[in-house]
Amino acid sequence: MIFGIKNRPHFMVGMTNSRFVDFDPNRLTQFLNNHFSPSIQWDHTVYTVDGKQFGVIYADVVVPKPVICLNNGKRLKEGDIYYRYQGETRRITASDLHKLIEQRIEMERRSWRDLLARTSRTSPSATYLLDISQGRATGENRSFLIGEELLDRIKFIH
Repeated sequence: MIFGIKNRPHFMVGMTNSRFVDFDPNRLTQFLNNHFSPSIQWDHTVYTVDGKQFGVIYADVVVPKPVICLNNGKRLKEGDIYYRYQGETRRITASDLHKLIEQRIEMERRSWRDLLARTSRTSPSATYLLDISQGRATGENRSFLIGEELLDRIKFIH
């Protein structure tokens, strides 16, 4: 069994028993959801090559990073941050954690720059800023409120 990035497994291991074929994917999903955040999306498959079976687990790239351990386990410690290094997943180093933090800050800055650039191309009198958590839309000269009963039923496209 191996872990790898979708469409790029690092290696495959031949199976000498049927444990991989017979295992319940819900058990792994529950384990991952109970121990890590954000959730890890994964898939698995079995290949047969020259009569031998190979089990492969594909793990999608997690966005947003990092993956944080939520609960203690046999070899897991609550609060640990796991990072993918060349050929292994292990606790993150301080320098790589710093890089991740800087990347998140830069993504946020870029998001604000993009929003402000789009806003600058729109007439202020035709623009409202909507706080979807409170249902308050604020415009240049007026504002309005979307009631809680209606706010729960509105579907916003992000």
